[in-house]
Amino acid sequence: MIIMQTKVNLSDVIKVSIFIAGLLGTWYSMKYEVDYLTTKVDKLEKQLEETNLGVIKNDIEYIKKGQNDLQEDLQEYYRLVNDYIANHNDDD
Repeated sequence: MIIMQTKVNLSDVIKVSIFIAGLLGTWYSMKYEVDYLTTKVDKLEKQLEETNLGVIKNDIEYIKKGQNDLQEDLQEYYRLVNDYIANHNDDD
């Protein structure tokens, strides 16, 4: 059997170790960043949903108030019309 003897320089081992450590660091950093961004997106989606529900709720309240105001205006109008008719019928 032929065994090849090769010399491994300490500097080459250090370079490879640093390269691997860099890759692992980059992988961990990207994984952490993705997890962080996923959490942030989830929070923003929840906030958007709550905001949309709040806007819809405010719109409904505004519409109800408008309906109530319109109902009151119509009642006042009909009262005035009836008063006018009653006053003009009495004059005849």
